[in-house]
Amino acid sequence: MKTFINYYGGKFRIAGMYPAPAHNLIVEPFAGGAGYALRHYKHKVMLFEANQDLVDMWQWLISATSDDVMALPIKFDHLDEIDAPRGAKVLIGFCLNTGVVTPCKTKSKWAKQYSDSAQFWGEKRRARIAAQVGEIKHWECYKVQNYFQVPDLKATWFIDPPYQAQGIHYPYGSDQIDYSILANWCLGRRGEIIVCEQEGAKWLPWTHSKSVKANAKTKRSAEVWLHFIKSYP
Repeated sequence: MKTFINYYGGKFRIAGMYPAPAHNLIVEPFAGGAGYALRHYKHKVMLFEANQDLVDMWQWLISATSDDVMALPIKFDHLDEIDAPRGAKVLIGFCLNTGVVTPCKTKSKWAKQYSDSAQFWGEKRRARIAAQVGEIKHWECYKVQNYFQVPDLKATWFIDPPYQAQGIHYPYGSDQIDYSILANWCLGRRGEIIVCEQEGAKWLPWTHSKSVKANAKTKRSAEVWLHFIKSYP
């Protein structure tokens, strides 16, 4: 399984350093690109997201067939000229650039330069998505106004909120989050809890740290996370 979109702050490349899920159900209350869930895609997965673009995209991908993906156009000048479901257009828009928080309308200079690469929208990227879209039929995705609306299920919780210092760029970013309240909410979840952040954040007692590179172009940074399991009947 490969990532569907190269989302800003996505965890797909580094998801392997986090603990494998202890429960059959994975819950991502800040879904984004769902990097952790994709690493463990055979599990039952429930995604929750405030960003309507991402909700539309994931719901379309979950319902789409390989033929639906292969029917999407490759050649166009502007995303708005495409005749396709909104979720499909969002998917394409995210693939017109890399490391973005909103779908693009036109191809970035990188997408134009590397049009034959599976990294950007083109024949290779479309074929890759078509080949794996059937593997997430058992997933679910729901629109929420905020994380308070996510039900407290017994699950492996992969909680990857906008980082307190670096998460201001998202449509629903760190400037809209009270991290002391978020900390208490995270600690109250049922089951296995994995919470991610960047070194320097003080709102939880982090149990692990590792220096990583999100991609080939970025500098190394220290990722921190909290991992614990609560026992419930």
